[in-house]
Amino acid sequence: MKDSVDDLIESWHAVRPDLDTTPLKAIARILRAAQIIQPQLDAVIASEPELSHKGDLDTLTAVRRAGSDAALSPTTLAQAGQLTSGGMTNRLDRLEAAGLIARRPNVQDRRSVLVSLTAKGEALADDAFAASLEAQRRLMERLSPSRQRAIAEAVRPLLVAMGDKPFEIYPD
Repeated sequence: MKDSVDDLIESWHAVRPDLDTTPLKAIARILRAAQIIQPQLDAVIASEPELSHKGDLDTLTAVRRAGSDAALSPTTLAQAGQLTSGGMTNRLDRLEAAGLIARRPNVQDRRSVLVSLTAKGEALADDAFAASLEAQRRLMERLSPSRQRAIAEAVRPLLVAMGDKPFEIYPD
């Protein structure tokens, strides 16, 4: 069974047999998989008129994962989403205008606000996340459950070696 990366490696070996293409075998496959996967996930976002882009769903689901009555600071959300504070403010403005989040003063720190989901935002986060999981399920269904687990376990050490670490999102 061959894939497009096999062709890529073979073509490089033909012109530069002296190069060790071992890293390319994994990296090119990861990147190619992402190119195939991302449009499928983007379609979930496109089906939700209140969401402008994937980042909107990421923000809603970050708050949702913290619990039904959770409220997170914009700083915590920006860190989790790897955004600047200005980028997060723009995203929160958009989500608030759509009626998906509410901001309220932080009683423990009057200089800041806390972000929580509205009932509409919670429902959208739940529905869109379930749709995203279903899209992922369809993409992976050609592989056995054991193969899916093996892929997940094989990629984790790469992410950790590259400095990836768990997001620390706790209700403020």
